[in-house]
Amino acid sequence: MVKSDTPSGISRLFKSLAGVEPTELRPALLAALCFFFLFFSYAVIKPVRDAMGTVWGAKNLQELFLATFLLSFAIAPLYAGVASRIKLSTFLPWVYGVVGVTILVFFFLFSGGQFQERWLAAAFFVWVSTFNLLILSVFWSFMADLFARDQAKRLFGFIAAGGTAGNILGPAVDFLATRVGNNGLMLVSAGGFAVTVFLVILLGREKQRLLAEGAEVQHTKLNTRLGGKDFESPA
Repeated sequence: MVKSDTPSGISRLFKSLAGVEPTELRPALLAALCFFFLFFSYAVIKPVRDAMGTVWGAKNLQELFLATFLLSFAIAPLYAGVASRIKLSTFLPWVYGVVGVTILVFFFLFSGGQFQERWLAAAFFVWVSTFNLLILSVFWSFMADLFARDQAKRLFGFIAAGGTAGNILGPAVDFLATRVGNNGLMLVSAGGFAVTVFLVILLGREKQRLLAEGAEVQHTKLNTRLGGKDFESPA
């Protein structure tokens, strides 16, 4: 049986609306969905972070901002050092996985009630404010390692729309706080980061499939390290 190369109706729709070629549709949709869950997960947890700031004291927020700056300053060289030694396709799932796990840790700490809530709230505020600076830049580095330059010009807007949708839906879900509380929202956010990890892994496999088929993708084989050599140009 001869396989038809005729694009489906959905493929033609995405090509006309967003300039996505049929062979790019699956990785582009996965990337947009990944960015959706990334933004959604942070948008869900951000109001919880802000509430924790009020627990510490609205008049003392400058102390939390200073602590965030100091923690970011301390983590930045460690983060850069690890990122320069580990392949991006391996590093990215670990980044989002660690974020999700730490949110779960805070969930259990708050649920246990064995620690002074004011200091625990301050630690949560500082940590969420710090990882916010890390999770977005590494995502776009991964996209640059996945798509070729010409593809990026057409697809990055479409992928960014996924993040916009997640940023809109995330706060809309916060109405659940009245039913499940801040602890419940932590679970929702941690689950969102778990889905993000899964989608990143799927994107890595999709890249390998496209490379095997000779499709137009960035010819790095997902072995790029942040802070290392520049991305290779497509042949």
